Amino acid sequence: FICICKSFKYTVIITMNCQLNYDFMSFKKEAINISNKEIFLTNLLEETIISCKSFSECISRLLSISFSGMIPATTWLAILLPVFNGDFGKYEDEEISHLLIKDLKVVKERDPACENLVHVFINFKGFKALQSHRAAHILWSNNRKDIALTIQARCSELWSVDIHPAARLGEGLLIDHGTGVVIGETALVGKNCSFLHGVTLGSTGKESGDRHPKIGDNVLIGCNSIVLGNIVI
Repeated sequence: FICICKSFKYTVIITMNCQLNYDFMSFKKEAINISNKEIFLTNLLEETIISCKSFSECISRLLSISFSGMIPATTWLAILLPVFNGDFGKYEDEEISHLLIKDLKVVKERDPACENLVHVFINFKGFKALQSHRAAHILWSNNRKDIALTIQARCSELWSVDIHPAARLGEGLLIDHGTGVVIGETALVGKNCSFLHGVTLGSTGKESGDRHPKIGDNVLIGCNSIVLGNIVI
């Protein structure tokens, strides 16, 4: 699926955004099919997917509803939507909207228990926690540290996943189950990694500064693994 733009006798083939649009329309169709089968999910799917115009709006609405409490969902949406729309810049040189779809797809690719992408989006707390972190990291990088830390705390309360906003997590990260995952401030995780539940990337408590693990590309860390200190894996 490609888009072709003809101008001044030149044909420009634009693939990235068109692929994103194609993925989104397929995702939306999937949500409509589920809504037609499960009427109890209709309101949730309508609010977080079917009525939305982009992945960025979908995730912003989903997290806003999840986070709502003393801070209402409308306020959270006003905070998160500009972040996921790219108004605050990129996540470590990557467009956050592109990371979102990569993170979404890897769950379907690697987890045999995953039924479809809508299932990942609505129900997988590891995915929701990761997207929360990506938003918090961008806010942290823009000196919005108080709200970034509030997102971290809310994520920990809701899903038992505690990721410091300053941590840097590469594309295509699968956080399976999610419960008990802790990632410290100076941790670095490469591309296409997988973490099972209970993973800790922490410090020894005897260091300051750069004190957390550095995980390379394509690394699987098993359940309840504890990795401490500024070491490289």
